[in-house]
Amino acid sequence: MRRSLLEDQRAQRRSGSKLLLSLLAVLAAGVTLAGVQGMMRQGEAGSPLLHDVKTVWQWVVPEAQGGSGDVAWSFRWDARQPVTGEQAERLALLLDAKEADDAEGGSNLQRVWRSDMQREEGTGGGRLAIWHHLDAQPQETGSRVAEAEDGNGEEVVRQAAEDAMQHSEEPTGGLVVLLESMEGADYEEVAPWLARIEQSLEHSGLQAAPSFSFRAATGPEAAERLAEAAGATLLERYSDRSTVSDTYYSSKLRLSAQSGQHKVNLQLALLLGSTEGEYRLTGGVPLITGEYLR
Repeated sequence: MRRSLLEDQRAQRRSGSKLLLSLLAVLAAGVTLAGVQGMMRQGEAGSPLLHDVKTVWQWVVPEAQGGSGDVAWSFRWDARQPVTGEQAERLALLLDAKEADDAEGGSNLQRVWRSDMQREEGTGGGRLAIWHHLDAQPQETGSRVAEAEDGNGEEVVRQAAEDAMQHSEEPTGGLVVLLESMEGADYEEVAPWLARIEQSLEHSGLQAAPSFSFRAATGPEAAERLAEAAGATLLERYSDRSTVSDTYYSSKLRLSAQSGQHKVNLQLALLLGSTEGEYRLTGGVPLITGEYLR
């Protein structure tokens, strides 16, 4: 009896979620396509991310030793608010991402969805990942059920189940969307994916902070020329034997972040490779995300 009451509660929630997701599945293709088309019609004027990616793309590709084919791009969106499991599932559905089994440590507090995005010729493209990490919060219902299992009676369990149905809230947590490994792609190939992700976040009721980074083999003066193209003001500097990392603000870019007392939106790190004369430039807007050495 105790098991049945609690399972009925969970089943009701699952049933409601499945119905909503089924309706979304019918609408997903049309809604997402319409949204992407609308954003692409607006162009860079309608999206700070698209504007900055296109702008930086034009600066970076001429500096890459192998042209656009030698530049690796990564894009990231961090949810600005706590995200429910239902919202994460809705986002995954809109992006055709399938749930994976690679959550860290097999924890039920973390869920991952993945999707491979192929270019039209079937090669290249990128990889999409959605990470949802639930906050571990103690539940009052759980303690009351434990009391019942210690012998305080079936009525405690019944009341706990009723209370949970009336008052408990779905757990929430942080969500990150990653799109990476866009080697060799042109901006025109990447932009529709960026627009689709932004539209899918919006249709899932989520606000997210976007950022992106790039890596390429370059010459020793690439960072300096790129900063000059950006008309950027140097605000912070770090250097060691093999790396010089500079952080700037450029009025030509729309994304930004706060770093100490400074508003910044462009970070460039030039690394000296193991081979003499080998340099690798890593950059980020508004800051570099991930490891410099990747």
